[in-house]
Amino acid sequence: MEATSEETSEFVSEVTSEAESELASEVTSEAESELVSEVTSEVASVPASGVAPDAAPPSAVAPEAAVPAATSEATAVSATAPAATPETQGVQFPRIYVERTLAIIKPDAIHKSEEIEDIILTSGFTILQKRKLQLSPEQCSDFYTEHHGKLTFPKLTAYMSSGPIIALTLAGDNAIAHWKAIIGPVRDVESHPDCLRARYATSELENALHGSESFHVAEREIKFMFPNTLTVPTREETEEYLSRYVNQTLLQGLTELCKHKPLNPCVWLAEWLLKNNPNKPQICDEVAEDGAEELQGKEHIDRI
Repeated sequence: MEATSEETSEFVSEVTSEAESELASEVTSEAESELVSEVTSEVASVPASGVAPDAAPPSAVAPEAAVPAATSEATAVSATAPAATPETQGVQFPRIYVERTLAIIKPDAIHKSEEIEDIILTSGFTILQKRKLQLSPEQCSDFYTEHHGKLTFPKLTAYMSSGPIIALTLAGDNAIAHWKAIIGPVRDVESHPDCLRARYATSELENALHGSESFHVAEREIKFMFPNTLTVPTREETEEYLSRYVNQTLLQGLTELCKHKPLNPCVWLAEWLLKNNPNKPQICDEVAEDGAEELQGKEHIDRI
């Protein structure tokens, strides 16, 4: 019986040790899996910049078995996550504007137009528009309006209308000042022997080439030579136009829209703006009725 009891106790101890080891392994595996899942979720919640919103405390250290899983998960997240948002996102950058100027090859240099155009292109300009025409004395007078009253004005208009010219719209960095520097001054050309006027001009009046003096002058001259040119309005001009012609009518339309509350507000507002356009000619009902009566009277007389 004693041997039997000893065997039984040994058997019980073995079973107990096996059960304890299995239970410990299950608990350990569950704890490891929970820790791995926690680390994985934390890695997945890390943004693309690599900074976690709520970092884990230093005491929470993953076991060696959890490190490979966390590393692979982090690699997958970094591979699929979008690029980090730049600090300049949402910042309104100034509009890039390429300056334009008007160039004119005058009648005394028209026979050298191809050579002059090659110089223009090699100087870094882009020719946006080109037109060959001959101005009348009246058109020359309108073009050179800032020279009204000068003694040379009659000779200038007569010279510019004496033959065909070539008008060019040039674009480039600092185009106005650059083109003025290339063509040279009107007077004292000898001090600038490399300028185009020193090469092609025949006199102080017949100086071969023209260039706009300033930004506003360039806009006016380009519009004069190329009437179909679309000019980009400035911010001040846009705000003035909106306040004068758009905002008041649009405010009335939005007020009526709030009163009626239509099912399709966009279509309703569009139709209202078409009907209440202040620039649209209005026909008075009385005038329309009088016109209809007169028409009926004329038809009656014709029948008689």
